[in-house]
Amino acid sequence: MLKRFTAIFVFILATVGLSTNAQARSDEIYGFMSWDAAAVQAAIVNGEQVVVNVWAEWCPSCRAQRKTLHAVLQQNPDAYADVKVFAINIDDRPRPQQVGSHRISGSAARTTLIFFNGGVEVAVYGGQQAGQIADLLSF
Repeated sequence: MLKRFTAIFVFILATVGLSTNAQARSDEIYGFMSWDAAAVQAAIVNGEQVVVNVWAEWCPSCRAQRKTLHAVLQQNPDAYADVKVFAINIDDRPRPQQVGSHRISGSAARTTLIFFNGGVEVAVYGGQQAGQIADLLSF
């Protein structure tokens, strides 16, 4: 019984470790930065164009939205070269309770992009349409 419990425990720890590594690789693949509250705040205060990507690894809509955002940014890399995308996995702890006007809790947190430009929040978007994301990036 103890061996079975130990094996299950080791499996769970390995899965959590792999999940965290997979998330980090996913952020890197897309060119997104992992959540860093101080860096986000500094970028917003400096008036930079910031997109906060709120997502969950288990959420298919979130994964689709991340792919779409990445594709939009790649379609016109010169225009979007200065855009900083910070990713918040809602399953990670600690995580902020709120970013701008958007609460980061419960089901409302999934599949969300929060756009900042010129030091202010300009939009919150929960869809996956490339055209709408491109329009929001043009603010």
